[in-house]
Formats: sequence, structure tokens, C-alpha cells
Amino acid sequence: MVNSTLQVSAAIGVAVLGGLFYAVLGQRNDPQAFAQAFAVTMLLIAVCHIVGALLAAGLGQRRLAGAAARVAESSTNGCEAESRGRA
Repeated sequence: MVNSTLQVSAAIGVAVLGGLFYAVLGQRNDPQAFAQAFAVTMLLIAVCHIVGALLAAGLGQRRLAGAAARVAESSTNGCEAESRGRA
């Protein structure tokens, strides 16, 4: 299921980027038009990479916070169990 999702999302990404390229290119056929369409498309790709990096960084922080909370909870539960055993 994950592999299919990645393939579909890649195909959609190529279609969107190609559509953007040809939308910017329009009816023009000169080298400057191709350069402009390429630059705009590359800018969108860069923005997508930055957004992906920010999302991945946030996901990593959330995992670290969750792991720290689980460690703190397990160490607190262990201390309570030890103190009950002594009493």
C-alpha cells in the first residue's frame, strides 16, 4: 500500500510540475521563455523541498518529545514501585 501511494504521489507531482512548466511557457517558443518556465518550476520544487524538510523536522521533534515522556513516565512508575516495596 505504501509503495502504491508513493508511486501515485510521484506521478501527480510530475503532472503538476509539467503543467506548471507549460502554463508558464504558454505559446512562446523562444529560449528566454523556456528559461523562465524552468526557473519558475525549479522555484516550486525548492519550495516543496523546504516544506518537506520543515515537516520532517517537526515530526522528529514530536517523536523525541513522545519518547522523552515515555521514559519519564516509566522511570516515575519504577520509583513508585520501589518505594511501595520498601514500605
